[in-house]
Amino acid sequence: MFSSGRSHYIRKQYYIEIPYWIFLLSLFVIIRFSGLEDAFPTVQVYIDRNIGHQLIIGLVSGFLTGFLMATARVYLLKKSCSTMSVGNVILIQTATGVVLFTLSNFLVSQFYLLQFNYSTEQIENFLVHDYTKSSILILYAYIISASLYFNLLLEADKKLGINVLKNLILGKYHIPTEEERIFMFMDMKDSTGIAEKLGHLRYSHFLQDVFKLSTDIVIDKKGEIYQFVGDEMVVTWPSALGYQNNNTLQFFYKFQAILEKNEASFMKTYGVIPLFKAGIHIGVVSVAEVGEINTQIAYHGDVVNTTSRIQELCNKFHTNLLVSDSFIKGIEAPLLNFQENAAIINLRGRQQPITVYALDVSMPD
Repeated sequence: MFSSGRSHYIRKQYYIEIPYWIFLLSLFVIIRFSGLEDAFPTVQVYIDRNIGHQLIIGLVSGFLTGFLMATARVYLLKKSCSTMSVGNVILIQTATGVVLFTLSNFLVSQFYLLQFNYSTEQIENFLVHDYTKSSILILYAYIISASLYFNLLLEADKKLGINVLKNLILGKYHIPTEEERIFMFMDMKDSTGIAEKLGHLRYSHFLQDVFKLSTDIVIDKKGEIYQFVGDEMVVTWPSALGYQNNNTLQFFYKFQAILEKNEASFMKTYGVIPLFKAGIHIGVVSVAEVGEINTQIAYHGDVVNTTSRIQELCNKFHTNLLVSDSFIKGIEAPLLNFQENAAIINLRGRQQPITVYALDVSMPD
């Protein structure tokens, strides 16, 4: 119903999926099939299926399985699983992976067997051998377990936020650390009126559909969704990534473009069109893991509060985007055509005044 951008999201699936399956099957081959030609001198298939040949089978099967699984995630599972619970999504993704592995391994093995022109008797001796039977059972137990684990990690990473799971596992912020970060606070216009019109249940469905459209874009623009607070979304970037290719501004305007593209769908489904205003600021914050049970990575410092205050001033300046002078200084100006409407203001809770700019930006293609 609602269309969204793909781009980097599609590439990322292939970059992750193909190497994982190649590693998975190569590791199994090394552990399980080393020395087969010496262990079973009476089974011709095992004699020919030495570790080198077996590794080729594993590599090709892994590549084919990874390619098919990534394709299934992007063009089939992403849409069909969007309304399912996390548990069901993991089970369906795992089952799909097992089916695609079976298909890939069957095709590659059949091709391999045909190359050696084995007799029917030689193939039967191979298939009924106890080692073959046990290897198949062990292989599928291995594939199912590894696929479950992989899909669980992917879903956990998606639910916690990009890079959050990795940072928690590595303990990057176990001890509070300082980082220079860009923050963007995005707030929906007239959210109170929309909520009253739709009622709380339909309003929740509405927000789900709205924020779902940001997923591919935030990945493509290398952002991290820090949190959702009601109708507000907070996105953050390490400063280098935020300025790289103007990712921060590109994210805002591409998200606006996706919302405009889906205006007809929103109007048909909900009778309203979502519009956002945003504030952007940069500065040094402390980053730390907080909480024992519901552990999160949290950002603390004046930058976070200031960005929120800047966003609140969008209505006053009649603009959808307000940015601080600190952020403006790092923009790659030659890539932008913007008109600056500057104002020196005093923000609530801040002693020093700050200069903000209302941007009218035309982003390059």
